[in-house]
Amino acid sequence: MNSLRRRDPRLLISERECRALAPGINAWLVRGATEAEVIRALSQGLPTVLRGRAAGILAWRLREHLPPPAPAPTSAPLVPVAPGPVRGKPYPCRGCHNVVLRPESGLTHCQACREARVPAAA
Repeated sequence: MNSLRRRDPRLLISERECRALAPGINAWLVRGATEAEVIRALSQGLPTVLRGRAAGILAWRLREHLPPPAPAPTSAPLVPVAPGPVRGKPYPCRGCHNVVLRPESGLTHCQACREARVPAAA
């Protein structure tokens, strides 16, 4: 609130008034306003002659010029993750007897032996 007094000496307020204005200022900050925006909203465009207490004018401005709530943060669209390598239990291939991982049940040959068997069957 010292920034307000430096901008306009007429905005000198007591500590008690400062505490009373704190919830209104906090409402602005919660809605995404910066401290500079709050100070600007409270101090710009004041009339030449202030009628009433500075704290009353500031309280009115805090209430009447309260910005709308900040929009909810949008989450990034979900990007499908490529499946990782398929892991399984080790088993000996029936064709070459090399130990390979079996990603699904029922496979009895490694990929190389399966590929070698397909052209022979065709």
